[in-house]
Amino acid sequence: MNLTKKYISEGYIVSPYSCKGGYDESEIIKTIIGEKELRQLVRHFTTKSIDVLDKEMVLFKIDKPYHITPKDLLVRLEEEMNCLNEYSYTYLLNWLNFLDVCSKTEHIYHPYLKDDYFKDYDKDYLFKNKDHIVSYILFLLRADMTENNILIKLPNYISFIKDLMDGKSEYYSQTTLFLMLNEIGYKSYRHAKLSDECLEFYQTKLMENAELGDNSSMELLGYEYYDGSNGFPNDPIKSEYWLKKYFDKTKDTDVARTLGYIYYYGRCTNGVPEKEKAFQYFAISHFANNNEEATYKLADCYLKGYGTPVCEEAAFKLVYSLFHKTKDDFLNDQMNKYADVALRLAKYFRDGIYMDIDKELALSLFIDARTAIKERLQEMDYIGDRGLAISIMHSIIDLSKELEITPRVVLDNGYVVNDVEWNHHDCKFDLNKKDNDIILTIYPEKKYKKLNNVLTSIGFAEKVNIATFLIKCKKKNETFMKTVSKGKLLSFDFIDKEFVVFLKIKGEVTRISIPYNELVVLPKNNKNISKLYNIVSVAPNGNDRKYDYLCDNENVANGDYVYVMVRGELKEVQVLESYKLYEDEIALPFEKMQKTHTILN
Repeated sequence: MNLTKKYISEGYIVSPYSCKGGYDESEIIKTIIGEKELRQLVRHFTTKSIDVLDKEMVLFKIDKPYHITPKDLLVRLEEEMNCLNEYSYTYLLNWLNFLDVCSKTEHIYHPYLKDDYFKDYDKDYLFKNKDHIVSYILFLLRADMTENNILIKLPNYISFIKDLMDGKSEYYSQTTLFLMLNEIGYKSYRHAKLSDECLEFYQTKLMENAELGDNSSMELLGYEYYDGSNGFPNDPIKSEYWLKKYFDKTKDTDVARTLGYIYYYGRCTNGVPEKEKAFQYFAISHFANNNEEATYKLADCYLKGYGTPVCEEAAFKLVYSLFHKTKDDFLNDQMNKYADVALRLAKYFRDGIYMDIDKELALSLFIDARTAIKERLQEMDYIGDRGLAISIMHSIIDLSKELEITPRVVLDNGYVVNDVEWNHHDCKFDLNKKDNDIILTIYPEKKYKKLNNVLTSIGFAEKVNIATFLIKCKKKNETFMKTVSKGKLLSFDFIDKEFVVFLKIKGEVTRISIPYNELVVLPKNNKNISKLYNIVSVAPNGNDRKYDYLCDNENVANGDYVYVMVRGELKEVQVLESYKLYEDEIALPFEKMQKTHTILN
């Protein structure tokens, strides 16, 4: 085990003045220092005048967590400002790194400080300071200071600390508030336990700042009430109040979109839409900055006649204007709203809204929407996304039954391809024999780190970086392989339900192809390709909103009762619908599906 890691895990800290390298355990000197010595070290980090931490010291331990004060930071920064030179940035960076260790905190700017280095890494030491500002100052220093702007930034930090210590600051600055939220969010993300003191301070100061008219605080407070996060309740009326106050002052068109949602769903009026307001605010956000959400919600207003006459053409054209961009962004790993766009187009083609009915195209779009929403749910969980995912799944089930299409043909641990859509720029492929079959592998050129694509069949879609197909070797496929082996591979494509290869044989370009129904996709994302899972749909809250659960009991049928967890308690609910699905057909990412519970007698 690395000695440094070993002793840090025991609570020891490497002295910043230690000059030895490659030491062994016999050379290590350990000691415990008190508050006075540590304060001197924090304030005068580059001064080697502290007896207990002379240059021969290797490791030391503090007798209790040290609470760094604004005065400590002020002394250190003023000391560096008075003798500013070409090494100042390095000195301050080393000082910040040292403070991370001696306060036992982790930080996004120093990822080398891993969880297992610290037994008590989740303790909220820095937030225990009297005025809590220390953590924010350290954030500012790490995030904002560079070697090139240290001369400009240092005086600002010094003035900021002095103002706070003298009580001159009317409210916390916009930058400070955002950093404060980042600190809380980052700790929550790392599953660290936040102190009640930390959250109380955040809530109090955010409210005070908003009431004083700070723009950032009004916006943040509005979204806290909108999401019901960081200790604030979900309160649409308060959310609308603060967001509207912020919008009236700033005309921020992103917030106009959020106000549009509040009015569209009647969140302040017991579910009764405020139609004119919804249309107005979605229109502002759409026309001002082409916000994707505002655009398709404006289309919804045209379709329903909210604040405007019904116009199916306007609705369709608004949604279609987003299709290619959102799909390209999705294929290039940009988290966006392709699922919402594909879903709407699917409904237009399914129901014949403005366009002729094309239910097979609608089914393909629903399947794409399911792939996109599940990927989005892996990263984040927007309000309404789970319900959206379940709605898409049921649309696929219903439309498959209507079209009498078997949603899945499982063969040789893969899925038969009915249609393929491929983002195949700058990619290569290999054809290799395996037993009696052919393995087709498609992958990016070496100069491209990542290649994204969507493989689509009736009932199946997967976004992958390297795609693998199995070509079942019938007699004509043997001819295909023999022909391919004679020439130089030039390119490939998926055209008219055929996999097409272009070759150069004896100086001439030759085209040879095989039909899709002889291709089998070998999925990468599913744990068990051929397994069917039992799903039950219930309404645990006694309203119309349904939730899907995995159920181990294969004999559960409609009308039976199961137990599910609702707000921390088991509740008996009736099964409204039961069905069997493959893993990729399930509405939510598999690991996010909740399960029914068995009550043992």
